Amino acid sequence: MPVLDIEALNKEFVIHAQGSQRISVFKGLELQAFEGECVSLRSPSGTGKSSLLRCLYGSYRLGEGSRVLLRKSSGELIDLAQLDASGWLRLRRLDIAMVSQFFRPVPRVGCLRLVTEPFLGEGLSEPLAEQQAKVLLRRLAIPASLWQVAPRTFSGGEQQRVNLAVALASSLVHPRRLLLLDEPTAALDPENAKRVLDLLNELKEQGCCLVGAFHSEAIESGLQARVVGLQSEKES
Repeated sequence: MPVLDIEALNKEFVIHAQGSQRISVFKGLELQAFEGECVSLRSPSGTGKSSLLRCLYGSYRLGEGSRVLLRKSSGELIDLAQLDASGWLRLRRLDIAMVSQFFRPVPRVGCLRLVTEPFLGEGLSEPLAEQQAKVLLRRLAIPASLWQVAPRTFSGGEQQRVNLAVALASSLVHPRRLLLLDEPTAALDPENAKRVLDLLNELKEQGCCLVGAFHSEAIESGLQARVVGLQSEKES
């Protein structure tokens, strides 16, 4: 049985700056993804991969007539199209996580503290949460000399690895059913990308379902991804 079963996903955007013009992105999109697998969304740039991931995370509201089912670890099926704001909040605490390609650092908060916070949110004590944050930062090759520094000054690759650490920390304590990935290694060299792939494959082995947009076939291969061609209405 699929973890994610998109029976029909509809989405359109209203462009108010152009006379409230409506642009349909998805109409009746279908997709299934299963426990312990990675699904790679492949299509030309600008055709809706990031929009789909944001719909599945609740950042964009699903369009009328959508039916998108998520199977929780209990076996309960939830239709994402029917969730209200509090429902999405509960789902993100327990069942869904997302790694965005964009890093928005919190001003004046050090790297170590940023990564410690999600561990605390999972109920770990302060000493254990900080210990686990240090382990994760070491695994992602963030040097200890930077741990007390706010990541705003880091290189692009360092910022992306901190972003990954913050996004993945909760899932390393309590693996989410669905992990959404938007170009998670785009700014990384092959060595650091391999470190990230190791973490993602560990989550897969624990049953996490990965759905993402990736920038290279090498990353897809490293995750043993099933590639799905994404057809948006904009291409039709």
